Order: sequence, then C-alpha cells, then structure tokens
Amino acid sequence: MKSKTCLSILLASITTIIRAQAEPTQPPGSTVVPRKLAQPPPSELVPPSFIERHFFAPKMVMEHWEEIGLTRDQQTAIRAEMEKMTAQFNDLQRQESTEGQALTALVNLDRTDENTVLAQLDKLLNIENQIKRLRTGVLIRVKNLLTPQQQAQLRMLGRRWSPSPKRPTD
Repeated sequence: MKSKTCLSILLASITTIIRAQAEPTQPPGSTVVPRKLAQPPPSELVPPSFIERHFFAPKMVMEHWEEIGLTRDQQTAIRAEMEKMTAQFNDLQRQESTEGQALTALVNLDRTDENTVLAQLDKLLNIENQIKRLRTGVLIRVKNLLTPQQQAQLRMLGRRWSPSPKRPTD
C-alpha cells in the first residue's frame, strides 16, 4: 500500500511539473482567473469523448443485445474477446504492480540516480501503454463485429442512457 502511495505521489508530481511547464506565463500584475473558477458547472453535458463517439463498450453491447438484434455468433465472439482480454489484462496488471514497486523502491532511496529512475518509469509507462492498446484493440474488434445498423442503435442508446457529465478542461 505504501509503495502505491509513493508511486501516486511521484506520478502526480511529474504531471504537475509537466503541466506547469506547459502553462503560459502571465506578465506581472495581470489577473489570472483560476481554472477551477473558469469551468462551467459540472451539471452541464459535454459531447462524448473520441472513444465514446467511435466505439462501444462490450458491456453496453451485451446489455442491449436484444434491442440491437445481436446474433448468437456475435455474442459468442464478444464474450471470447472479453475472456482473451481479461487474461492478458491480468498479466499486464501484475507486471504494472511489479514495475511500480520497483520504481517506488528507487525513489525511496536517500539518493537516486536520475537515469535509473527514468528507465524504470519508462518500463512502467510502457506497460500502461500496452494496457491502453489492449483495451482499444478490444473496442475495435467489438465494433467490427457489429453491423452499421447495430452501431447506430448503440449510439442512440448511449445518448439516451448514459450522458457524460462535464469533464474538467486542462
């Protein structure tokens, strides 16, 4: 638990530094409205994200199988994709945990070698990217199993049943 906390703090610090470097600097004496105050109320809806616009969560597809006319073959194929992804995901999650613990051990040292820490961070980020690719691959394969009519029906169901709350802008 302690290693996850340290890793979270390290990653949050890195993110803060990167964001701070990307922020435009303001001339002295100018007034800046904090981002939190400039955001619209969270009750507003936003357009769906890129993933939400173009892909369908397997869970949503299976929940609405009758409404969209999903065939038995399509159901079987989607279940097979999910089972295959779950096994790979579990393996990657174990690897992510191991590499995260190794990173935490490095940053807990009194003196840390920058190159060693960054190399370990690269290992961890590589695993995170593999997880994202795995999830995106499943979304692509599920979409490709659906007919254009089924996709249109799911888009309508998505708008009707799961509006996205307003996301904070960075």
